[in-house]
Amino acid sequence: MIVRDELPFSFVESERFKEFCSFACPQFHPPSHRTLGRRFLEMYMKMKEELKAGLHSHRIPYNRYLDISSKCELHGVDCPLF
Repeated sequence: MIVRDELPFSFVESERFKEFCSFACPQFHPPSHRTLGRRFLEMYMKMKEELKAGLHSHRIPYNRYLDISSKCELHGVDCPLF
């Protein structure tokens, strides 16, 4: 709710949000805005590293010379530069 609706983290400390939480789930005590920010930052950093690792394992080497040459050959164009 906080992230999806792009609300400030301080929203969890508002009286209305606390009332909503106590009505919806009396056992739940919302964290402070500092704790919430820290948790989201930790989740972001973890997901960022997982994404980087996933992209790194699927990296395809790119050779510009071969790419240009093959395009020229496909279209029957003479590539005097290569």
